[in-house]
Amino acid sequence: MNERSPTGHKPLTLENWTQADPVMHAFGGYDLNTGQFQSIDRDLWARQVLACNLVGAVPREVHRLFDVARGTMLYAYFFYPVMTLAAEQLYRVVDAALAARMSHRGRRLTFAARIEAAIQEGVIPKQDEIRWNATRHLRNIASHAEKQSIYAPGMALNTLAIATEQINRLFDRTS
Repeated sequence: MNERSPTGHKPLTLENWTQADPVMHAFGGYDLNTGQFQSIDRDLWARQVLACNLVGAVPREVHRLFDVARGTMLYAYFFYPVMTLAAEQLYRVVDAALAARMSHRGRRLTFAARIEAAIQEGVIPKQDEIRWNATRHLRNIASHAEKQSIYAPGMALNTLAIATEQINRLFDRTS
């Protein structure tokens, strides 16, 4: 089925909603053993997405937000456009994680102010400031979108890995 809806997406039907979005077959890589292109299959996609996990010290509500974003990314295999929604939600989960970590300040600060305070308090290392501000900037773009964005699987997986690392570093005192 290569038919697309008027919006360019997989048209969802009762018969196809649990089948891979054909767009996913365009992504993959070359098998170094055979030299042949291999599409991302369902199991590879699931292993890559589910490899990112939060440490136990992360507050339960942040875990819940993360699980929904990661689960949505997993299901993007069946409807590709939700991959972008999942990646964009991860920026908001990172924001929520920092808010939870900095909650002792007593008042709700903006994401930018929380980043600044976390750097001053040593919660975020100074050398990570650029990455945190990039996350904030991407969160702002996603939250105030003027048009539909589409993330490639590699970009979405990278967003997931970075969000996982940022959140874990906030709460894992062994790193």
